[in-house]
Amino acid sequence: MIRNKIILKDSFPALSKEQINTFEKRLIDKFSFPPLPEDYKAFLLQNNGGYVSPGVIDEGHSHDIVFDTPLQWVRAEGKPMVRPNIYCFFAVWLPDEMNIDEVTNEDLYTLEASNAYSREDFDVLPTLMMSIGMTSHEASGDLLAISLEEEEYGAVYYSYNNATHPAKFHGDYYDKAAQVIIDTHKLTPEIYNNLEGEEKRKMEDLFKKAYFVKVANSFTEFLNNCEVIENPYQ
Repeated sequence: MIRNKIILKDSFPALSKEQINTFEKRLIDKFSFPPLPEDYKAFLLQNNGGYVSPGVIDEGHSHDIVFDTPLQWVRAEGKPMVRPNIYCFFAVWLPDEMNIDEVTNEDLYTLEASNAYSREDFDVLPTLMMSIGMTSHEASGDLLAISLEEEEYGAVYYSYNNATHPAKFHGDYYDKAAQVIIDTHKLTPEIYNNLEGEEKRKMEDLFKKAYFVKVANSFTEFLNNCEVIENPYQ
């Protein structure tokens, strides 16, 4: 299984079940999230975040851990599938219960800070989508996220950061996803601009989610479907 081949470096201090419960309460208070999926909580108990090895973090960087997506590199010969490498998984940080002296790399993103940052500064995450990791490299802004919506609870999504990659490397994939929303809801600019309150929030969420592509039905499935490959750029 691929999960046995993943090593996480510079993980934050190990968590107890009680600390996971405390963290969930913080997420409820700050983001109004429901409880986290059980398989993801089990992962956090074993690995409190960290940089993924084999991967960019390694000296020599000879191999990567990658996953499949429905996207294609439309400008490349043969239009190959986009297979991002996992850069890191975000960590749980509880300032009242953890010792900063036990943190080996303070540059690792934390779950709470990442989700606040993606909402308050960039406003890219749908209401019930939680960022859990980053792909490519530390400056990419490409995210892994878990859906906390009832209909797709626990599904894993990938978001290619169009802010730092404005060219249409994936063709009209995102335009088509947005057009489906427009057609389904019979939206016009006038109708959209007149939306208010919860109705407007739900519509904004739909357009945000159009930039997230589903890559697994659960976190367990995501880990099992990952693959170790040689770094094509070495």
